[in-house]
Amino acid sequence: MGISAAIASREMAQKILKAEKAIKQGFFNERALLKIMEKRIKYGWSHTELEWYVRNVPSGNPTTFGNPSGELAVLTFEEQQPANRVHLPFCYAVETYGVSDRTIEANKNAGANKIYDAVAENLTIAQLSMYNAIAPAIYNANGASSEDPVGLMAACGNPIHTGGAAVIAAMATYAGKIISTGGFTGTSSLGLLRDSTTIALGTSYDDAQWAPCVASIEHINDAAGTPALAAWSTGCIEGLAGMADLMSLTRTVSGTGKQVKPDYAFMKQGPYSTLKARLITSQIGVRGVALGRENLIMGGFPNIIVDTLTCVKDDDVTNSPDGTARVLILDSSEFHIDTTHTAAEGLIKADFDPNIGIINGAVGTLKANLLYRVGSPTAVGCIVGCSD
Repeated sequence: MGISAAIASREMAQKILKAEKAIKQGFFNERALLKIMEKRIKYGWSHTELEWYVRNVPSGNPTTFGNPSGELAVLTFEEQQPANRVHLPFCYAVETYGVSDRTIEANKNAGANKIYDAVAENLTIAQLSMYNAIAPAIYNANGASSEDPVGLMAACGNPIHTGGAAVIAAMATYAGKIISTGGFTGTSSLGLLRDSTTIALGTSYDDAQWAPCVASIEHINDAAGTPALAAWSTGCIEGLAGMADLMSLTRTVSGTGKQVKPDYAFMKQGPYSTLKARLITSQIGVRGVALGRENLIMGGFPNIIVDTLTCVKDDDVTNSPDGTARVLILDSSEFHIDTTHTAAEGLIKADFDPNIGIINGAVGTLKANLLYRVGSPTAVGCIVGCSD
């Protein structure tokens, strides 16, 4: 490529900087959970993985009142096991955009603006590619490889729906921590039990601070006092209200020192439409369907309120491995997006050097380095069997 084409490339490189703002402005409006987290991302982490701690609540060593030896007795102490240390890997993704020397050559007579149009189009494609990799990973059941993000379904143990029950495979893990060594088997309703010492069909949670609330639509309605409503189509409202009650811990076992207060339920188109249809039927002639959070409505995300839960239609929520729909319930204050980028760089960092005219074309890159985590798995719940 000649000198004139290289000059055109440099001119285009200087103009492309104007397009980069759109990357940061538009990113959060692509997905509802990202919109909720827009102001609460934790920037500036480092290294290849993140370590954090979930506190153990002491068991078998209760505090007692009084001192039979008197106030001046010799004091003894027993060292407490302070916390579970767990970790998640940061996940790095990169997408290249730009134009080749052939495009520059073909459009050089049209001026730099024509070349800019080509680069802007490629930038948009690269941007969409990044979204399609990053955003759905929020709900990953586990990374397909060590380089893939670990999402919220992993915190629930990736439950399936079998025989009217929620089933979790033995040794399912989140952040390197085993949720349940034995798993959920048979018709166990263990996912509804928040006490790690309770045994159901020979299985139990290993740790009270590592116990997500997992249930089938049948079991959650049974626990909510409406056992006859054993399908999502007839019992979705009661099931969501039941999960909101069950997950709202008035005593903390989360290990975070805070109560769990679920505020969002995310679901695919099918379960959402069924829920909305039931609400419309129940409220005809009364006052209409309850609308959800204003910030999501303004962002264009369909959502409605059931009990304390804002129910959001989000087609990135994955079905269970058996093919049936799941509903993910979350205390959003315990959900975090962490990144090694700085706040100035944003969740997606754009690199483009305007001072270099690259002879084989103008090239920029979009980079993301982030992970998803919850403060405690007790802040996450999942209803399975939501397809009928």
